Amino acid sequence: MATYLVVASLCIALFIILTAMSWRTLIKPRSHYGKLIYLACPYTHEDPEVRRKRYEQSLMATIHLIRLGYNVFAPLIYTVPLESRVDGTYEKWLKFNLAILSRCDELWVLKIPGWEVSKSISEDIACAKEHYIPVRYVDYEQVVNKDKRG
Repeated sequence: MATYLVVASLCIALFIILTAMSWRTLIKPRSHYGKLIYLACPYTHEDPEVRRKRYEQSLMATIHLIRLGYNVFAPLIYTVPLESRVDGTYEKWLKFNLAILSRCDELWVLKIPGWEVSKSISEDIACAKEHYIPVRYVDYEQVVNKDKRG
């Protein structure tokens, strides 16, 4: 009897885990247009030159990934031009970005200097985990070098 209860408990636990892992597939079927990738990059820094370089790296990585056939949304290249025209706090932009991330199929973190300590990337990763969105870490140089068109 005890063995039966252990086996039954393990089966129930396995069922719960598998259901939780696959609920996105069941509830949100993949688009026939392909998966949508959210490309997270660090941005905030006291030095405007660092911010400019991070923006440029995000833009170049997005260009190369699109050329390679990926559907990429990089919030940095969308929101930075809007900063001067739309009043918004960090929290407002974060809420905007997480609303989009929650609808994406994957989160890709662009590994450029500062990514490990970025508050926004930490928030992105937490949101992805909450919504069972796979997280992938991509190296900037590898992305840019895969597409040799410049």
